[in-house]
Amino acid sequence: MNPIIVVPSGSSAVLNMYNVKSLLGTEGRFVSQDDVRKAGGRKETNLTLKHTFSDGRTVTFRVVDVVNNLSSRDLRSIAVVILDGNQWEFRAPAWKKVGSNTANIFSRVKGVHFKFDNMATKNTVKEWKCDVLRLSRMQRYKDRAVRHEFWALV
Repeated sequence: MNPIIVVPSGSSAVLNMYNVKSLLGTEGRFVSQDDVRKAGGRKETNLTLKHTFSDGRTVTFRVVDVVNNLSSRDLRSIAVVILDGNQWEFRAPAWKKVGSNTANIFSRVKGVHFKFDNMATKNTVKEWKCDVLRLSRMQRYKDRAVRHEFWALV
C-alpha cells in the first residue's frame, strides 16, 4: 500500500489537487490554481507522486483531498497532511480515526503548511505541530528549494 499525502480541498489553499503535482513532482515549480485553470487544467482526482529519496529509495505516494472515502487501512497509511490552517479541515468523521484532535493527528503524521513569504502564519498553524514552508510569490527559481525542503521533511 502506498503512503498517502492529504492536501486541502479548499480553493483558498496555496496547494491543492490542482497544483500539487507541479510543485512536489519532478517539475518543482509552483503554478497557481488560477493559472492551471486558465490553461485548461482540471482538478486531479487520482494522483500519485513518485519521489526518490537521498538513500536511493523510490516511493510512490497517493495524493487525496477527501479523507472520508478512505478505508481504515488507508487512514493508517497517511504520511503527510498539507494543511491550509483552517480548523474545519479536520472535522470530517474519518479524522477521528487518525487522532482525537489536531494535536493528536500531528503527533502521528507529518503536518506541513505552505504559505507565501508575504503572508502571516495563521494562529491555528502556530498552535499545531507542523512545519511551515514559505513560497516566494514572485521568484519561481526558489520553488525547487522549497520542494527539496518538503521531501526532506517527509
